[in-house]
Amino acid sequence: MDYGAAPVVEGVNIEVNPGELVAILGANGAGKSSILQALAGLKRPIQGSIGLHDEYIQDLNANDIAKKGLALVPEGRQLFGELSVKDNLLIGAYSRSDQVDEEQELNDILTRFPRLNDRIDSPAGLLSGGEQQMVAVGRALMAKPSILLLDEPSLGLSPAMIGELYDALADLRDDGVTILLVDQMANLALQVADRAYVLETGQVVKSGTAEQLLSDPKLEEAYMGVN
Repeated sequence: MDYGAAPVVEGVNIEVNPGELVAILGANGAGKSSILQALAGLKRPIQGSIGLHDEYIQDLNANDIAKKGLALVPEGRQLFGELSVKDNLLIGAYSRSDQVDEEQELNDILTRFPRLNDRIDSPAGLLSGGEQQMVAVGRALMAKPSILLLDEPSLGLSPAMIGELYDALADLRDDGVTILLVDQMANLALQVADRAYVLETGQVVKSGTAEQLLSDPKLEEAYMGVN
């Protein structure tokens, strides 16, 4: 994948198994977000393949990829600020072809993010950054995705809200939701991940279990202090 000059990401081979939470770590500009955008169909790779459920999807557009079961929580959340929290959540189900039980599925989201209960009819733009991030994750979950992609979910949040959000991600992992996570907070990401890949200048330079990477002194020196 490139942006008109040199490749941004090259020779990357990442695998996410059902039920895993896998993290992609690396400094700004390493290519982490570019990978998620390519997976979601927002960027078109110039070579290589993307497989989902024994099918190659790299030539599909973003709408068709969403219908295949891949949901992206983008960096910056990108909510519809003038719409209510409820309407933002319901938008997440647009790609589904099955019957949607709106009441039950909204209740499921509110159970995961109980602080949204009192905000359900409020314009999403009036919520705090952490609450907006919860809406963005809930919106993606409304799609009943096979794989949930999260791009920098902790960006700009207070420490308390980051902790609350990551508790919810840990619960999703424990419930068997398949997640691919990009976050600058490497130490926190590894606390909830099963495995991780470390990117530098668009290439994977290290991979392993979260436990292995947490105990790697070189990784700790390079990334664990990044917030």
